[in-house]
Amino acid sequence: MWKSELIYQMLPLYQECELVSEIIIINNSQLTIDLLRVSSVNLSKVRLYSTSKNNYVNASWNIGSLLAKDTVVLANDDIVIDDITFLLKCISNRQEYDLIGATVNNLANFTGIKSWDKEKGFPRKSFGCFMVCRNYIRIPVELKILCGDNWLFDHAKSVGIIGAGCIQTPISVTIKSDPEFLKIGLEDKNVYQRLMTNKEYIS
Repeated sequence: MWKSELIYQMLPLYQECELVSEIIIINNSQLTIDLLRVSSVNLSKVRLYSTSKNNYVNASWNIGSLLAKDTVVLANDDIVIDDITFLLKCISNRQEYDLIGATVNNLANFTGIKSWDKEKGFPRKSFGCFMVCRNYIRIPVELKILCGDNWLFDHAKSVGIIGAGCIQTPISVTIKSDPEFLKIGLEDKNVYQRLMTNKEYIS
């Protein structure tokens, strides 16, 4: 939606990282990304997919997963990763996890990757800002903004958390700055509870 300036800071870093094979941007706005702002870098890896309407976050993740040629990495557009190469190297060596999420703003009290016991429930430390999905499970279309990361977590066989303190972000900027998005987010929580309680899956 281009509500965060941080995407312009991260695009060159993704481009320059050898471990990144492609950068898929789902454009949910009628606005056009101003790639000239990062014109000093050849953004040859960027693939821009524009939609005719706002599909919101979770549907965009679904679209991106279908377009991706390699392992799916979901990254919010309002995060800054200090060292993307370090982060991806840590993750690439841990093939035993279906899903790995990252903590942000030094919330973790550890460095590296550790297993997460799913019996503890969904991690509450910004797990969904950056996730690597080796077995992507399509998120139901009824969920628009929130709970997509919960869905992926609940349907993953094995989950890991990376704590490196290398991701900086103001959390949930878009939702907190828009009353309409906040309302949709609250509805998402109710829908998610219903889907999980009734074991529903809506594609």
